[in-house]
Amino acid sequence: MEKIFLEGFFLQASLILALGAQNLFVLEAGLDKQYPLVVSLICFLCDLTLIMMGVVGASTLFGQYPIFKILIGVLGVGFLFHYGVGKIFYKTAELTCYEKK
Repeated sequence: MEKIFLEGFFLQASLILALGAQNLFVLEAGLDKQYPLVVSLICFLCDLTLIMMGVVGASTLFGQYPIFKILIGVLGVGFLFHYGVGKIFYKTAELTCYEKK
């Protein structure tokens, strides 16, 4: 019982900690006028999905199908890597553009 509680606790804690970066992303999209409604909708749907997974009992699902946990982790790392590299090159291109003027 303790193991299930701790897994659920840490899953929910990870959702709360991730909200700071997500809010920053949504605010940045809104300020840059880069599809703020689409970004907000996608973030809402992702939050809803993750919260429902936590409520339904993702630890039970991950316990029965360990490959699913690995797949979710790989997809998450891939997305963060892609987003991070894109952000680095976007900021570099933006700085280079301002320097040439």
